[in-house]
Amino acid sequence: MGREGFDFLGFHFHKMKSKKTRKLAPYMWPGQKAMKSVRNKIHEITTRKRLSNRPEEVVKYLNLVIRGWWNYFRIGNSTKKFQDLDRYVGLRLRQLWRAKPESLM
Repeated sequence: MGREGFDFLGFHFHKMKSKKTRKLAPYMWPGQKAMKSVRNKIHEITTRKRLSNRPEEVVKYLNLVIRGWWNYFRIGNSTKKFQDLDRYVGLRLRQLWRAKPESLM
């Protein structure tokens, strides 16, 4: 595996010491390209061009993307990456709602 690990099928594999046993064990989490790809999809769903969409529609499409991504990457050690994605979704939604005129809400 080497010191820097490798990427395969969207996962980044890395050999690290286990916190419990202190033995080397393989760990995997979503790679940088996978994170960038899902952030781009979320960005596209929450762009200003979609200000005319109802909030329910935006959330519906976000749920489809996030649920599919979560189901694929849940088998790894992905908790920190899921938290990063959750913060990003919250940021994008706050930006979208602030930009939305009151008449469209």
